[in-house]
Amino acid sequence: LDNEPVDDFKGVVCFRYTLDEDEMYKTFDEWDVLSAAPSLGSSEEVTSVGRDIVSAACLLRASAALRTKIRSRGGDEVYDWERWLREELWRQNQRMSEEAGEPASQPWQGKDFFSASLAPASIVLYKFRSSLWEEFSFISSQATKSRKDTILAQLNFMRDMTSGVASAKEAE
Repeated sequence: LDNEPVDDFKGVVCFRYTLDEDEMYKTFDEWDVLSAAPSLGSSEEVTSVGRDIVSAACLLRASAALRTKIRSRGGDEVYDWERWLREELWRQNQRMSEEAGEPASQPWQGKDFFSASLAPASIVLYKFRSSLWEEFSFISSQATKSRKDTILAQLNFMRDMTSGVASAKEAE
């Protein structure tokens, strides 16, 4: 059984950068739900997006945060993802310390990173790739049918360009 880089990063986030053991396994289970086959929950809320979407979200968010191109290259991206994670944890802990005037009593951890950064990014990327435009509130309820059709056509064009042209993938 081969591990994919996203599996290694899951271990890093859940076990290396989360302090409480119960929280480790809770985050691990939440990650499993997110990376399961895409599905809509009973309230039409996206709960699962698939491993490829989670992996792509990691690549895109880490590339943006680190301001460098991160490529899938046989597992080496995990090092860049961990650097992204460490920088996010440091930044959030600094912010919390400055707000409190002293070191935070409960530091920002891997579980917080997952719920505040990784899961939302994965869900948004899934919605974008699946053309779930109504989830983004791009279209005003007062827009005319013609205006709605124009906006949908533009959004579909952008999605088709980013998914159909490999060099445009980073535009997502």
